[in-house]
Amino acid sequence: MVRLFTLAAVAGATCGVYAFSYEEARLLYVKNLTESPPSIQECGDYVFVIQEGRIDYDDPSGIKATVLKGQLEAIEKYVGKSAGGVDSPFPKGLTEKLLPLVSFRIPECKSWKVDELRMVGKFRHVSAFEAAPLREARKQASSGRPTSLSNGEWADLIAEKIKTCERERDKDALWAELGAAPVLVSRLGGVRWLVDRVDGIALCDAIASWRPESTAKECHAILRLNPAFPQAHVRLASLAEGEGDLIAALSRQFKGALPAPRQEAVSAVAVRIAERYASSAWTEYAALYARVLKESTLAPEGSSSMWRYLVHSFGHLGPLAAAPAEAAQASSLFKDGRVLFAEGRELERLTDLFRKSIEMDPSSSDRWRYYAAALREAGRHVDAVVVYNQVLSMNPKDELAIADVGVLYGKLGYNELAKGCAWYVLATSSDADARRKAEQVLAK
Repeated sequence: MVRLFTLAAVAGATCGVYAFSYEEARLLYVKNLTESPPSIQECGDYVFVIQEGRIDYDDPSGIKATVLKGQLEAIEKYVGKSAGGVDSPFPKGLTEKLLPLVSFRIPECKSWKVDELRMVGKFRHVSAFEAAPLREARKQASSGRPTSLSNGEWADLIAEKIKTCERERDKDALWAELGAAPVLVSRLGGVRWLVDRVDGIALCDAIASWRPESTAKECHAILRLNPAFPQAHVRLASLAEGEGDLIAALSRQFKGALPAPRQEAVSAVAVRIAERYASSAWTEYAALYARVLKESTLAPEGSSSMWRYLVHSFGHLGPLAAAPAEAAQASSLFKDGRVLFAEGRELERLTDLFRKSIEMDPSSSDRWRYYAAALREAGRHVDAVVVYNQVLSMNPKDELAIADVGVLYGKLGYNELAKGCAWYVLATSSDADARRKAEQVLAK
C-alpha cells in the first residue's frame, strides 16, 4: 500500500513550538475527556485521538507503530471517504487499477501528544490534532467534489503497480496503457546494422528458403543469414500479433520497413494497440512514423543504407560496430562537436561533425545522443525524434533521452505520446533533470 502523505509529527519536540496551543489542548483534555474510552472526540478547536493497547515487552518500540496506525484509522473514520472519488489523468480502466493502491491521506495539520500513561502490560496515549484542517477535509469528502493527487503521487502509484506485475508482459501492458510507446518499442527493437554491401550469397539463400507461412524458428534462421530480410520481420510480426503480443508485432513491423516503407502495416498494428489499451498515444506514434517518412532529411539522395534504414525503422538500428581504422578520427570529430555544442555556436557545423563521427563509429550511444540534441537545437525536431529513438534502441533505460524525446513529442503536437514518456520517467527515474522535464510536459 502506498502512503501518499506522512502523518504529522507528534513528538514532544513540537510542543515547545506551539506552547500555548499545547497547553490549551491539554487543559481541554484534562477537564473534559480523561475518562473517555478509546475514541476520537471533538472538543473546542481540537480533535483528540484517545488510544489504549497492550505493551509487548519484547518490542517496546511497537507502541509507536501502534499509535501511528491507530491515529491513521481514527482520523480516516472521522474524515470519511470522498463521495466524489479521485480526479484522474488516466483512462477509466487504468484508473481502476491504480486506485486500490491509494491509502488515506491525513490532512496537513498541527498535532501534539497531550498525555501518555503506561500501566502494567497496558498503555494509554492521547493526541490532539488541530480541528480546522480535519473539518475542512470532512467537508470536502462529503461535498461530492473529486479529490486531486499530485503527479508525484500518481507516479508512486504507477511504480507500486509495476512491482505487483510478475510477468514482463504484464508490465509492458501497463506501460502500453500509459502510452510509453517509445520505451517499449525501443526495448523490443534493434537489428544488426545494415551495411552498404549485402552478402549476395546470404541474400540468395534467404530468398530460396523463404516461405510466406514460415515458422518463427525458420524466420530467425533466415534473419541470421540476412538480418534485414523484410518478409521475415513481417511474418514474425504476424505471428506475434496472433499470440496477442501487439507491442512486439509493432516492433517487427518497424524492422520490416526497408526497403519499401510499410507505413500502413505499422499504422494498423498501432491502432489495434490503441484500441486494446485505450491509449491514443499509439495512434499518435503511427502518425509520427508517417510524418518521419515524409519529412525526415536524415537520408538524402545518395546517403548510405544505414541512414535510410534509420529513417524507415524509426531509429531501431540496434547494436552497431565501429570501424577500428576510423575510431580515432571519429573520436576527434566528436570532441570538436562537443566543444561547439557547449559554446552554443555553429549549429550546422557541429551537427555535421556529429553525423560524420557516427558514420565512422556508430557504436557509441553518447554520439547519437549529442547528434539528437544538436538536431533539436537546430529546430529539426522530426529528425531529432528518430535519432533519440536510436539512442533508446541502444539503451532503453536512458532516462534523460526518454525525457528529452517526450519534450519533443509535445513540441510536435503529440501530447499523449509526450505524457506517456513523462509518466514513465516520473515512475522510474530519480534523475532530477529528467524528472523536471517530465513535470514540465505534464504541466502543459
